[in-house]
Amino acid sequence: MGLSVKNTIPGLKKASKKSLEEISYMVGAVATAHYTKGFSQGGGQTDNSLGGWLPRKKKDKQERKTGVQRAILVNTGALRRDIDVRERTLSKVVIWTKDTDYGSYHNEGTNIHPMREFIGKSRKLDSALSRKMKAIMDKNFDK
Repeated sequence: MGLSVKNTIPGLKKASKKSLEEISYMVGAVATAHYTKGFSQGGGQTDNSLGGWLPRKKKDKQERKTGVQRAILVNTGALRRDIDVRERTLSKVVIWTKDTDYGSYHNEGTNIHPMREFIGKSRKLDSALSRKMKAIMDKNFDK
């Protein structure tokens, strides 16, 4: 007994839509975790920050008082906690900082702030996402 095109097409459409939905949620979760991790590592999560973020030029108040240097870009932790999914569709996922107005100054740099990119192009993230996407497709298409 062979498969008819009539019965196969709906199954392919269903598996494709299910895969795209799973992938869009997975991309949002994995990318958010990936970029958030950079705050505890001092950068290195984007292609532009592989060597880590530039250190502070001066000791901050906490370091002068305690002698312990806090992580770069972490004072209250608001910027790190602010990384979130802005938009999620079947064809794209947008990651951003939702409530802090100063994130772009650090991410892109200014004439006062050096660039400490925490969201951006990342071959490391792309590789992880490719592996996870393949696993979702294999599962949904019963390879």
